[in-house]
Amino acid sequence: MPRSPRPVTWFDSERPPLQMDKRALRNRRRRRLRLELLETRKLLAGNCDAVIVAGDLQITCDAEDNDIAIEAVAGFFEVTGNAGTTINTLPADSFAVPAVTGDVIVNLRQGDDNAYINNVAIAGNLNIHGGDGSNQIVIEMSDIAGDVTVNNGDSNLVSTTKISAQVTQFIENTIGGDVNVSNGDNTANNTSINAIGTQTDVIDNVIGGHVVVRNGNATATSDDTVANGNVVTVIFNDIDGGVDVTSGNGSGGGTPLLLSRGNSTSIFVNEIAGGVAINHLDGHSASNAEDNYGNYAIVSDNLEIGGDVQINQRNGTAQSTYGYATANFASVSSNGSIQGDVSVKHHDANATSDEADAYGNYTIVNNNDTIAGDIRIEQRHGTANSTTGYASGNLAGVYGNGIVGGIGGDVWISQGRGNATGYDAGGNFNVVGFNGMIAGDVTIKNLDTMATASGSNAAGTLNFVSYNESIVGDVSIQTRTGRGTSDGYASFAAGNDSFVTGNFIQGDVEIQHGAGFGTTTGDYSTSSGNYGNIAENEILGDVSLINSKATATSSGDSGYSYANSAFVDANIIDGDVTIRQYPGTAVSSGYGGTAAGVYTELYGNAIAGDLNILVFNGTGTSDFTYDSFARISDSLIGGDIHFTGAANGRDEVILDSVEVIGKSVIGTRTGDDSISVTDCVFGDAVHLLGGSGADEFFDGGGNTFPGGSPILGSITPVP
Repeated sequence: MPRSPRPVTWFDSERPPLQMDKRALRNRRRRRLRLELLETRKLLAGNCDAVIVAGDLQITCDAEDNDIAIEAVAGFFEVTGNAGTTINTLPADSFAVPAVTGDVIVNLRQGDDNAYINNVAIAGNLNIHGGDGSNQIVIEMSDIAGDVTVNNGDSNLVSTTKISAQVTQFIENTIGGDVNVSNGDNTANNTSINAIGTQTDVIDNVIGGHVVVRNGNATATSDDTVANGNVVTVIFNDIDGGVDVTSGNGSGGGTPLLLSRGNSTSIFVNEIAGGVAINHLDGHSASNAEDNYGNYAIVSDNLEIGGDVQINQRNGTAQSTYGYATANFASVSSNGSIQGDVSVKHHDANATSDEADAYGNYTIVNNNDTIAGDIRIEQRHGTANSTTGYASGNLAGVYGNGIVGGIGGDVWISQGRGNATGYDAGGNFNVVGFNGMIAGDVTIKNLDTMATASGSNAAGTLNFVSYNESIVGDVSIQTRTGRGTSDGYASFAAGNDSFVTGNFIQGDVEIQHGAGFGTTTGDYSTSSGNYGNIAENEILGDVSLINSKATATSSGDSGYSYANSAFVDANIIDGDVTIRQYPGTAVSSGYGGTAAGVYTELYGNAIAGDLNILVFNGTGTSDFTYDSFARISDSLIGGDIHFTGAANGRDEVILDSVEVIGKSVIGTRTGDDSISVTDCVFGDAVHLLGGSGADEFFDGGGNTFPGGSPILGSITPVP
């Protein structure tokens, strides 16, 4: 499995603990949490008027740069002007306001303004209109009965001391209604310091309604440590409503050392009664930072989410010389209970890194205790290029979920075209594994893929459905054309690879591969066009494995080439098993190579129904060649066996230690074919049918045939 990007959630603090109970969450409010903001301390010259109108406190500032504070002092509201700002044009820098019975309304208007609201009790709503300019608004340790609304306009910051062009923070408040934040378009171009276009922090609050954040476009460039466009952080809160974040186009760049993100939303260690929705428009990151993300969304370590989790990120790009590059990244991880669906949708993505891993679209849904609804991941076209690291066009992982309360619906993954070039490469990579009970179906769909590896392994499409406790419905894996190419020594290259292993599945299992192409050039390497593996499962329904036309080529010495391969091993299957392999061409041109056009193996199975195998033409070219090879061994077949070999080419069919309750019909059709039977028990008639070639039957002994021998047609027994 490729290494995931290093988790970076909050650039200037440690990641919160993975598990925290409700008491611990509430106890965090006993200590003060405060983000320190670096800001300019220039002398300001503005004025703000403060008046009481019908019980409301109304503060209106001029268009200059203003700095005010509203605090509770001896039962009064004290409005203070800082850094030269006057209140009501009076020489004193503060103004005491008698009890406020209604709303507090602050209109900062234009200018680079600061507003600090601390330790006040507001009986109504709090409305702050920031206007255009680089504003810093902090609301801390206050009790607000109604809604809080903050509206900021546009800004363009160029600074060596101030990090964020636009800042809004809520820290340790009790708010009875909704929290609404709206920001315009913001730009931060900083030197010698971090840069953030728009920053919204909701930290350690009790909120009676919803949290809604709306950001415009944001751009940040820095030569220090961090450059992030739009940043939203929601942490350690108790929220009776939902959380809804929308950010416009975001861009992070310059030469930061640690982190660059276009759009970033982090929601973790909260208790949320409603749902969570994150919507990012286009995200772009281009820097030399250690971690680069075009769009970044994480919903993690929340105690409870009462509704759906929805993440929608549009086009993402990430470029880095030295660090990881991920165009679109989403993680829904380590949450307690999610009472609705989990849905992630990514649009087109492009990631490039010269010296680290690169990912186009990357989604993880993992280690959530309970998900009551469906998990749906939809990622469009992903492209990733890495010179020295791993590259994946589209990657989706659903693992470790539902250990406490299961997954209440379906798991559905749909991937568009995946294209990857790297030292290791995967076009599309999908994992559904180690989950608890999945109450619905598991479906994985892929469009065309291509992977090119310069030094190690390459897989056009790679799918795993593995070690899930129980899948109540069906498992379906579908791929289209997959291409894998590797130049490395002892490497592996595959067009389409799918594994269904170690599951209890109450429905059917279907793997359907499109055309597959695998190519290797290094010595001791293996190429595969299509490869399907169903192993160590208990399956109550039917099994179907279909490989379309495939080509595998290995040009190095001692190479292995398998065009189409199907493995069904060590399963308990209550229904029928159907394997259909279309034409496969395998070439291993180096010295001592092995090539198999079509390869089929069943080992250690107990199959209650019929076994049906249909093989089309297989062609192998190498020192050791198999056109079509099929082995059935150590298995119990409760129904019939029907094997139909290739119309052209040489079939080699081996039955070893097999018990068949029903009829057995094995036909090899045209070509010089062979059928070998050893230590088998047949409960009904056995028909061994050759074709127009020089076909041979080998009786290896230890067999039990009805009537003492099989029924032979156009095939010659060999002593």
